Amino acid sequence: MAVFLNLNIVFSIGMNRKARYIIVTILILGSIGAIAGYRIWNKAPKQIEEVQGLTISATQLAKEFSEDETKANESYLNKALEVTGVVNSIEANQEGGNTVILETGDPMMPVVCSMRDKATDVSEGKTITVSGFCSGNVMGVSLTGCVIK
Repeated sequence: MAVFLNLNIVFSIGMNRKARYIIVTILILGSIGAIAGYRIWNKAPKQIEEVQGLTISATQLAKEFSEDETKANESYLNKALEVTGVVNSIEANQEGGNTVILETGDPMMPVVCSMRDKATDVSEGKTITVSGFCSGNVMGVSLTGCVIK
């Protein structure tokens, strides 16, 4: 690999002191950048328990996305939310976990909560508060990484 060349050979080819200083500085800064990039890339995602979410009802959230999706995305997209609503149904998702559908009064705009934990103690018709990250309007308002409060 070119990065691991013997620096004595490189520096003995008649480089002046300034050129050596520049090469060493570039190598050090490049190493620092590579380490920082690696740590940022492999950073663990936030858990919903670590973040204080915005509190809103399922009905209000769906209404805001129905009326002006762009404005609602600016307010809620990728943010933690605590959504309170009545459980309409519970379905299995493709990962083997549960998806809780909250009633909103609009059958075309439910709040769909993909639960983080596979075991969810919820029943239809029960009023619950779910914390999760808003993913926007995808066949209804989607929340991911959800837990029941």
